[in-house]
Amino acid sequence: MPLDKLIDTFFGIYGGSHFDLELWKIATHLMEEIGEVANEVLYLAELDQAEREGVDFTTYFANALERARGGERGLKESIHKKLREKLSEGPESTIAYFRTFIVQTMRGELADVMSWLSALLWKIGEIWRSCRIRKVGEPPQYFKFWEYVNSRFTGMQNNLGCAYCEQVQCMSWCRFVSLAKNVMGEMDNSVRHGNFAVLAILGLKGDLG
Repeated sequence: MPLDKLIDTFFGIYGGSHFDLELWKIATHLMEEIGEVANEVLYLAELDQAEREGVDFTTYFANALERARGGERGLKESIHKKLREKLSEGPESTIAYFRTFIVQTMRGELADVMSWLSALLWKIGEIWRSCRIRKVGEPPQYFKFWEYVNSRFTGMQNNLGCAYCEQVQCMSWCRFVSLAKNVMGEMDNSVRHGNFAVLAILGLKGDLG
């Protein structure tokens, strides 16, 4: 499909909800979606590395599950039960379950990247078509980009030590436990939002109703 046709297709789907935004806002949404794809890439890469390093998956998956369940929101009972079931089947089954979920999530995030990228390209074309010479003495308009970023991420803190193992340089198992906990949290969030494709992948179609 030619690029212009792809852009027009996304414009037909999303219209003003994406394309009527200011350019810098579209770009910020695009960067956010790219970051979410990067998270899924990191999860897959960390799983592969953990396998190569011979991580004790049985112990650390169980550790991650307890952390996920003991978090602020906890885990929905159905996903907690399914994860316990996968753990009982052995690490190979659990790893396959995680990979399937991560890939499915990445597909959705990549679709979001394409929609915002199309919006950005369409907006640039619109600006190019409507550009004009500024009048004498007319000041240029500047976007308050920092205020937007700061308002979205206020409250985030950067600590010098790991929040889990409390070491400046994480213990060998720490990244994997944190990764597994994060993926479990994503599974729980998808289940709570009734994502049909994810529920099917996770074997939880009964949660639809």
